[in-house]
Amino acid sequence: MSSNPPTLSLPAGLTAALASFRDGAGLAWLDTLPELVALAGQRWDLRLGAPYGGGSINFVAAVESPRGPAVLKCGPLLDELAQEAAALRLADGAGLVRLLAALPAQGLLLLERLTPGDDAAELAWDDLLTAATPVLQALGRPLRSATGLTPLATWVAGFQDLRARHDGSTGPLPAATIARAEALAAELLASAPAPALLHGDLHRGNLLRASRAPWLAIDPKGVAGDPAYEPACLIRDGWQQLPHCRADLTRRCHDLAVAAGQPPDRVRAWAYVAAALAAWWQLEDTGQCGDTILLCDALR
Repeated sequence: MSSNPPTLSLPAGLTAALASFRDGAGLAWLDTLPELVALAGQRWDLRLGAPYGGGSINFVAAVESPRGPAVLKCGPLLDELAQEAAALRLADGAGLVRLLAALPAQGLLLLERLTPGDDAAELAWDDLLTAATPVLQALGRPLRSATGLTPLATWVAGFQDLRARHDGSTGPLPAATIARAEALAAELLASAPAPALLHGDLHRGNLLRASRAPWLAIDPKGVAGDPAYEPACLIRDGWQQLPHCRADLTRRCHDLAVAAGQPPDRVRAWAYVAAALAAWWQLEDTGQCGDTILLCDALR
């Protein structure tokens, strides 16, 4: 690595996000970030531009490369970034941003820069549905290979980790809700069709306007499994602000099931499981139990 790493401009919120991540592991990684960026610059002949906000615990910045405008992404979760790279290679640009290069062992990805690149945060529901439909359909096809991807069943096994952490109980999460999520997940996995490439975190902020397609997705988690799982993040995206929560969630489940070509009952059931999993992941990463678990009641 470079002996003179660059002085980085960090986006607002990155340090705070890393400070609350896994008992100091995030801040320890942040100390290595300048050297990682220097390594990427040397390996791929990059000129670093401005960082993007909203990268959560990842550092994401515009760069200029010999191939043209691109995006550099790096973060502390090496396995997740390796799975993202695997997903992007398998998609080969269909529904997802293209991967230009990767150093998975260092958690470094060089990505296509999407232009104009604004996200779907402000779209009305019908417009969001139009934006998401081709992405859902591109990713919903059966996989020929799942090399490098995480099986959806492995994600679902997170409930076992929750119970192991709390001596067989569900800790601060409602026992009945988690038990129902576990039962639903077992039924859904047992009856699942051939696995598809799943984005795994397809929400408004990960849908960007592009030039080679109207909308493309970024930041896939690299999961293989039942395509009826995929709408779950869009179903719960901003659900706290829905004026008629149960009715609006029912419409979301139906609309996204049609868009993805999946049975509405499976889409709704997976949305319940995914909300319970998201609540556990939040608890695991931050030690805080947010309100995501309450979505399960609204999806019953």
